[in-house]
Amino acid sequence: AVRRVTNVGDNVVVQAPVYNIFYNSIINNGRHVLSSDLAYDDTEHQYHIDYADLEQKLADPLSTMMILCNPHNPIGKVWTRDQLIKINQLCLKHHVTLLSDEIHGDLVFQGNDYTPMFSLPSELIQNIIVCVSPSKTFNVAALHAATVIIPNEDLRNKVSRGINTDELGEPNLLAIPGTIAAYTQGHQWVHELREQIQKNVLLVTTFCEQSIPEVAIVHGTATYLMWIDVSQLTNDATKLETFIRQETGLFVSDGSVYRGNGHLFLRMNVASPTSMVKDGLNRLKTGIEKFKNLQ
Repeated sequence: AVRRVTNVGDNVVVQAPVYNIFYNSIINNGRHVLSSDLAYDDTEHQYHIDYADLEQKLADPLSTMMILCNPHNPIGKVWTRDQLIKINQLCLKHHVTLLSDEIHGDLVFQGNDYTPMFSLPSELIQNIIVCVSPSKTFNVAALHAATVIIPNEDLRNKVSRGINTDELGEPNLLAIPGTIAAYTQGHQWVHELREQIQKNVLLVTTFCEQSIPEVAIVHGTATYLMWIDVSQLTNDATKLETFIRQETGLFVSDGSVYRGNGHLFLRMNVASPTSMVKDGLNRLKTGIEKFKNLQ
């Protein structure tokens, strides 16, 4: 999509901190990353969109695409319908194609709403590309299966041509039947998975509040990824992540790779049995205590 809709040297707008592979897709194709960083409230530990800055970035004549992450990885934020409308109105105003990565859309916690971008009014979705996949929800990344939803026929034809040009239009033997099986027979799995993830998220939040008060959790409403503010410990998440891994064997993600203010954060994956999450939390506590003693 990046290759077919934009030109070499164009800007692709993102909202850092965001999934690091976005940057790879942009840079490896000769485009430029232009970030409208999400604004962080370090009192509420929440992120917000700076619409004035976003419009300024979209208005740049070289900006031809925006990549949105909804639900947002790594902060777990689900953008509301009103927010999505406002974002796309800005994109339409400045003739920017909006690509919405919604791969975590099935993993929204109970009691919270998720609005697919393509569910907006028809006049607002003629410039959108929506990407979804069963890989996260059903743990079937090995299927190499994904779906691209493009309401506008001209845009759809352009992207479809690119998919075929890049030899991506022929899925493997299991991709299509596996995807159909997941979405038609996996309801119980999804229900139980979301329950398990929510339990693990609550466990991590409570443990950190009680046993690692130096860190703060950014409270999301989706995904199995937790965004942990470690700014009271260090301004170098790379150093802390490396230390924890070497001292305890716990692998968490260095927030720096997501850019923005990610150098103040760690990302923790809690899509695991509760016993493994508890073990990881104990290692996290041990690693942080040792790290503090070195300061």
